[in-house]
Amino acid sequence: MIDPGVQDVEAGALQSGAAGIRFVPGDLGHRGYAGPHRYRFHVLAIDEPVPDHVTTAKALLKKIGGHVLARGVLTGTFERP
Repeated sequence: MIDPGVQDVEAGALQSGAAGIRFVPGDLGHRGYAGPHRYRFHVLAIDEPVPDHVTTAKALLKKIGGHVLARGVLTGTFERP
């Protein structure tokens, strides 16, 4: 999650511990690289902050129900140089 006060995010800045950024594990059960495949990022604008005790994707979806103002999806694929 990116706090509303964050004005921009530099390339490579989405790291655990970065100011204003918090990660919630998805279906893979861990953070980071999981092999070459498609990566899907869901971007949601919500009308209230998410409490710190929300630490799973299931809990996040339950908490934001009825609070989503806008949404988008970014799909990327891994390409080896």
